[in-house]
Amino acid sequence: MPMMRIIGLANGAKHPYAGQYLKAYDPDDGVHGRIEVTRDPTKALELPRSELIALWRQSSKTIPLRPDGQPNRPLTAFSVEIRPTHYIRNPTPRRPKEPKK
Repeated sequence: MPMMRIIGLANGAKHPYAGQYLKAYDPDDGVHGRIEVTRDPTKALELPRSELIALWRQSSKTIPLRPDGQPNRPLTAFSVEIRPTHYIRNPTPRRPKEPKK
């Protein structure tokens, strides 16, 4: 199953979560939601790709709008990538075997 890796803030600024994997997320916990991350890909949240995208776009039900009137989607503050599990556990691309001579 795929997992989500945080690249950094969407505005390009550095963030302590950069390079880590999403472990848990609750958009309704506080103003900015609750985001748990891990450096260990074996502990990352694994969901189908479509569900990870929906989770990234999920709005808070308790605070649905930001002060600027836009939807409050805490995870969209981050640029993320969705990677398949096999890529995480084996990041080196496999080369096809050379035919025997």
